[in-house]
Amino acid sequence: MNDFLHFDFDTMGTTAIITMEANHDWRVKSLTDKVEDICSYFDQRYSTYREDSVLSLLRKGQSHPATWPADFQQLIAAGDKYEAATGGHFTLTRPTGEWDPTGLVKAQAIDSVAIFLEAQGIRRFSVNIGGDIVLGPEVLPSDLSRIAITPPVALRDGVQAPALVLDLASSQYTAIATSGTTERGDHIWSPGSSDDAPIQATVVASDIVTADTWATALVAGGQDALDRFLAAGEDEAVIFSSRTQMVITPGLSALLATPHEHEPRFQQAS
Repeated sequence: MNDFLHFDFDTMGTTAIITMEANHDWRVKSLTDKVEDICSYFDQRYSTYREDSVLSLLRKGQSHPATWPADFQQLIAAGDKYEAATGGHFTLTRPTGEWDPTGLVKAQAIDSVAIFLEAQGIRRFSVNIGGDIVLGPEVLPSDLSRIAITPPVALRDGVQAPALVLDLASSQYTAIATSGTTERGDHIWSPGSSDDAPIQATVVASDIVTADTWATALVAGGQDALDRFLAAGEDEAVIFSSRTQMVITPGLSALLATPHEHEPRFQQAS
């Protein structure tokens, strides 16, 4: 990927890695600053971990969410939309009853960065924040399009395990997101949580918010969530159970690529 520029920065408790075609290098500093500003905006408004975030201040004021600003109302509506679509397996409502936008904020930040880069005329790029990825509309095969999915047994036990490599070039998919309990523990909550819930799910979709919400739902909801996902019939997934068994949806096989020892390299979804 010698014809690409790369920059990274810490944001929202993780790392953002931005890769874009090098013929825009005269604007790198301004583009970098703007991308960081976009991510900072989401962190400063919606973070549940920062005491100075707008969300934290609103909670301290103990006002009802129905009275919060318009962008918060849009997040609440989006959460309701995806909760309905997933049969309640994805939700922004904690078991305590507290509203928490964490399940949407990172994906929306990624989407906003991608929209910004496209608006600047950049067509070949990757926005990777914490292993959730959006690709530009003109990414070529063996370019940024090859993305590896690490099996959870490798993440959990530190063993060598072959990764699945997907190539999203020439497909309708530009987004991939992974959710699971292997790296960050049991952080997924849902009123539809299931005893047969997997430990990791990766979803490939045409937009990152859909990919991220369904990845969470598949981990939370087990077979019922998978049945709903398959019935929707629009996206693809690879799911690992607690017994290290793997399930892939029917259309995913068309995206599988052969891992190469050397080039072309690939990104890591996690």
